[in-house]
Amino acid sequence: MDFMITGNFDGYSSFSGIYKNLDSNKFKLLKDSIVPVFRSSVEWGDYNNDNYMDIVLSGSLLEYPSLTQYTKIYSNNKGLAFSEITINIAQADEGAISWGDYNNDGNLDILQSGLSEWGDVFTNLYKNYGNGYIVNQAAI
Repeated sequence: MDFMITGNFDGYSSFSGIYKNLDSNKFKLLKDSIVPVFRSSVEWGDYNNDNYMDIVLSGSLLEYPSLTQYTKIYSNNKGLAFSEITINIAQADEGAISWGDYNNDGNLDILQSGLSEWGDVFTNLYKNYGNGYIVNQAAI
């Protein structure tokens, strides 16, 4: 099983790394285009039902001395690389983001909570209609 780590390691820069399992307890850091974040939440799930695990990621971009909220989906390109998916999703940090199928239609939806760029706490539910199109159902 592969895994991903995000975080801040020196106070001035952040990190996002995907480690591929090479078997026999050896892992390789993939050189990928996942944006480095910290104060983050990340989860694997197959949102487009292509049998490859995709990533949903939410956190802070550290552009010293400022912070920017960041939330994206990265689609797994058949195990070779990840592509950022453009969707209308709230930018957040210091929260949690998770896949789940709340309406039992076979498509992974997103539950997101966190702080907005104005410091407001929010929770949103995004429905996946099965064609990669995810729509905010309502602020909870």
